[in-house]
Amino acid sequence: MKIKLLMSASSNFDNYKNPFELLGAEVEIAYLPKADAKDYDGFVLCGGCDVKPFLYGQKVDGCRAIDDLRDAVEMQLIEQFIKQNKPILGICRGHQILNVYFEGTLFQHIK
Repeated sequence: MKIKLLMSASSNFDNYKNPFELLGAEVEIAYLPKADAKDYDGFVLCGGCDVKPFLYGQKVDGCRAIDDLRDAVEMQLIEQFIKQNKPILGICRGHQILNVYFEGTLFQHIK
């Protein structure tokens, strides 16, 4: 059985895609994916810019790059995959946006 994964990534696509393909998964990567969770077996949230502090109740204090649209799209997709009880893997920024989705907070900058 082939596993179909959706990945949200802004760069270094091959670094994320290749390991999953080596395991036999069919991978679709998109920046700002407009997809429905029902079409995929899992969702991989990859690295990238900072998560908008407003989403975890803070003002900007150290974040360098924020992508409001990516945050919004990924939060909607996380909700879809959770509602359908499908797996989500967060890598770097992806782990952070999952934390924020579940009402966690982040340190914006560590010196």
